[in-house]
Amino acid sequence: MTSPSTQRPILVWIISGFFFLSAGYTLYAFISLISGATPLNAQQQLYVDSLTPINYMTSIGIAALNLSAAVMLFLLKKQAAPLFLAGFTLGILSGVYNIATTNWLETGAASVVGFFLSQLLVLAVVAYVFKLRKRGTLT
Repeated sequence: MTSPSTQRPILVWIISGFFFLSAGYTLYAFISLISGATPLNAQQQLYVDSLTPINYMTSIGIAALNLSAAVMLFLLKKQAAPLFLAGFTLGILSGVYNIATTNWLETGAASVVGFFLSQLLVLAVVAYVFKLRKRGTLT
């Protein structure tokens, strides 16, 4: 039986579940994109054609960091905090790199707005996880 001090807060369940599902979706999206199953307009196709191994490896790295962070958070381990922070930082750097090296901004406002909104969400998660760590919920 878990003592009240080690019970997972509801947000830990929600955040962990979200990132577990996100990792699965990222894998699905890569397979769908690479296989050609996802229809793309001309600007999107130009963007995909401009991606380099650095883009793919960065995306995989972000997914791996976030998945690892979610596992650590679910286990209430303090390592979740730096892992989420690393995923957030790599995500921002990846966005800047994509803006500088691809036509990403031309693919449509939805993808850019979605990116920035997702980064705000991850920043909120980072702040929450560091708060849990400071409070002693994460060991």
